[in-house]
Amino acid sequence: MKKMFLKLNLFALQFMIVFSVIVSLLGVFVHQNTYTGNLIQWRPGSGHQFTRFNEAEKTTDVDILILGSSHASVGFDTRVFEASGFKTMNLGSSAQRPIQSEYILNRFVDRMNPKLVIFEVYPAMFSHFGVESVIDMLSHTTIDKELAWLALRSKNIKVYVTFLYRYLSQTLGFDQHAPERRQTKRQSYIPGGFVENTNPPKFKDKDLDKVKDWRLEERQKLALERVINRLAKKHINVLLVRAPITQKLYSAYRNNDEVNQYFSKLGPFVDMNSYDGLDNIDLYYDLSHLKQEGVEKMNHLLLEYIKKNVNLNAGQ
Repeated sequence: MKKMFLKLNLFALQFMIVFSVIVSLLGVFVHQNTYTGNLIQWRPGSGHQFTRFNEAEKTTDVDILILGSSHASVGFDTRVFEASGFKTMNLGSSAQRPIQSEYILNRFVDRMNPKLVIFEVYPAMFSHFGVESVIDMLSHTTIDKELAWLALRSKNIKVYVTFLYRYLSQTLGFDQHAPERRQTKRQSYIPGGFVENTNPPKFKDKDLDKVKDWRLEERQKLALERVINRLAKKHINVLLVRAPITQKLYSAYRNNDEVNQYFSKLGPFVDMNSYDGLDNIDLYYDLSHLKQEGVEKMNHLLLEYIKKNVNLNAGQ
């Protein structure tokens, strides 16, 4: 029985490898999804990640570097920080988890040499591996050995196929990424990595499940802690920030205090949900994302906190 189980596992692994290679080769040479369906997750222009990474490759010596999920990429307006004299780069992206943030930090921290890293910590991003985020990066940047290792760790067939497709395209010289449009029907890419929702969807309220708990997986917690430790060794300030969400969504989780206590133990931490005025439903276009008016209001409040509590000259 044990031998049969091992043989089945070996067969499944071999099948996954062969299947991934075949689908990837079809994607490279056919250049269409006629045969590959949804397996090759090639999404040019999604989230402006290609433009953001290109800008990041040319950016040096910033005051503030921002990491995190879409709450960071569409919630921290680099123009507001720049207006206060802080050169800022926002490397947040959709569904980015600490494991992916760690890769991004390791790739860019030495080049950018920030005085402060703002790490947006949305508790929902501490569950699951972050397949969407890995695919997003594979689709929009040059693959290096660290990104290849990140893809391998995902244990996901769509990630494997996307990785092989992009790697083969890159190696064989077919890696031609059309320029992204900086402005779409709903969004505009702002230099510094921020994405402004210029025409957000109309707010639609929805019923939530019964009260539940945020689930912080150990692998995501360990990635966050490694990031904090690396920044400490480089004498770089770090600030953990919970971006505001609607009171309805915030109250749907009963362990907010427990989650905040965990973040507070790691270092400087601020929960923007505790600030007056940010619970106004009119500031949101969905249950967890701010309209531009809300973004600017939150950013000014956060800047006040930073100016009072963070010494941006320390260790520099």
